[in-house]
Amino acid sequence: MGQGMSGNDQKILVLLLGLTIIRGIIYISIFPPWLAPDEPAHFEAIRLLGQVDAWPDRLTYQASPMHPDMKASFDEFRVWQISRHVPPSGDNSQTFIQYYPPTSTASIVSTERYSILYHLLLAPVSKISTSFDIVTQVYLLRLVSLVIVVLTVGIGWSTVRRLFAGSLVYPAAVAAFLAFLPMHLHVNTSINTDAPATLLVFLFWWALLRIFFDGPSFWRTALVATIFVLAIIIKPTTIYIIPTLMAAVIIFLARRFHWKWPVSTVLLAGLIVTTFFGAIFLFQLTSTGRVLSLTPADLSRLNLDVFNVTQEHLYTYAIALHWSFLSFWGLFGWANLHIPFAWLWWLGAFVVLSGIGVAIFVWRHILNPSSSDLRFSAPQRDMLLALLFGAIFAMIQLYVPVLATQSLRWGPPARYIFPALLPLSLYLFLGYRQMIPARFRQFALPVWVSALIAYDSVTFLLVVLPSIYG
Repeated sequence: MGQGMSGNDQKILVLLLGLTIIRGIIYISIFPPWLAPDEPAHFEAIRLLGQVDAWPDRLTYQASPMHPDMKASFDEFRVWQISRHVPPSGDNSQTFIQYYPPTSTASIVSTERYSILYHLLLAPVSKISTSFDIVTQVYLLRLVSLVIVVLTVGIGWSTVRRLFAGSLVYPAAVAAFLAFLPMHLHVNTSINTDAPATLLVFLFWWALLRIFFDGPSFWRTALVATIFVLAIIIKPTTIYIIPTLMAAVIIFLARRFHWKWPVSTVLLAGLIVTTFFGAIFLFQLTSTGRVLSLTPADLSRLNLDVFNVTQEHLYTYAIALHWSFLSFWGLFGWANLHIPFAWLWWLGAFVVLSGIGVAIFVWRHILNPSSSDLRFSAPQRDMLLALLFGAIFAMIQLYVPVLATQSLRWGPPARYIFPALLPLSLYLFLGYRQMIPARFRQFALPVWVSALIAYDSVTFLLVVLPSIYG
């Protein structure tokens, strides 16, 4: 994965990977089984494939009894109570589809609506653990997710290290963000498709960078295409890489064929506008509530009134923004164990200041390289620009469901943009560093890492532990 590493590279990377493993094990251990987004549903789909040898479609769920110890484990770990749900009553819930969805308001993972590539890959793990108790089975599958997280941190390091070949600051900043963002470890060490989706998109960025830096070849292009397809299949939250890849192609061709800047600017601006409105229309036209769907489009669902923004709509947008911001920084369990709302003001102020720094950074160092003191090469600037467009498209993807429906039915939980953590974390650091006076920038990374560790520790001690264990 890129060029050879020096001794310092290896030491810092091993340290960050080790901390990721330790923190991952802590999060896996502290959060009781099932107390993670959609974890029961994904576990059951994997169990049906691995232990029952049945395809997880709706008929299978209606006919197959759930694991005999699942209800007991829900009761043992007070999952319903911690999640602020009233436990199901009666003895008529012998199947998972009768027990979990009606009370949790979540859905089953069925082949009619979901890709089960992830579940097929984990089915052998479930099969060999059949003789273990159900709690042990949950922890084993979570450990697989931890391995995926560790690989994600390593790929993120490798990508940013190649992008900024002369500095360890940037890869260390990104890897530290991935290792110490509480929600990243909580969500992606549980049993769900968020972890593999994040890993595949990180691999997509790593493979794309090779084309920008080493030039196109058949095998590099095939690698990008393969990872691209797998990422799209694994989970719909990766679809932001579709317009991102288009933007990358425009950026690459503009450099390769010396296009005038108005041409590439118009094409990229048009791509943003087309993606924004096209995603809204596609979301409305499909019955599954997804931008990409195998179900036929229905023009009767098209609703242009969503563009007539009213005060009620603005209120919906404000709630959605608050919800997604909260769920990015600290909304644990089944989206009911959260950090104090007062913290959001400080986090919001930091993000706004960093956003201002991003604008300054992009203008000074990417769009006007002649006046930049960082002296980025053309491939570096192009890759940074592609990452910036990736972050933009990820945000469009996150809020399209709200804009298309003018409702909060689809969240949006910020874990849906975890596949975009590479560009988001990198630009968050670049913007933060840009806002620091030049003579103090040597302290940017130590302060960044210290702040992440402090935030993670305070969140864990003051929010997570008291919420679960009182």
